[in-house]
Amino acid sequence: MIGAFERMTQSILAVLGEDALFNGVVPCKINIEHDVQFAGIDHDAAQYRGDITVAKDVATISNTINPVLGQTFTMVTGGQRYKLDKYVDQNGYSKRFVVMKVA
Repeated sequence: MIGAFERMTQSILAVLGEDALFNGVVPCKINIEHDVQFAGIDHDAAQYRGDITVAKDVATISNTINPVLGQTFTMVTGGQRYKLDKYVDQNGYSKRFVVMKVA
């Protein structure tokens, strides 16, 4: 069953992800969501209460690559380089990180 979920994750990244080079050498597919809103307590309701919200870029990366904070990847199209800045969550087959652009 684990193999089925791993294949499903790879299939989703194959469709939604973009070509990238992880750590400059490992070819992979990474999905980047731009302007994801993060807020304080009660995330969804926080912005309506006037709490500070921030918009960040979030990358979803397969666990087969074993991504960890501080590592970088470069998008093949456009050549933008990103650094894994903050851990967001994981589902056992992929991890999500807040990423920041690196010059």
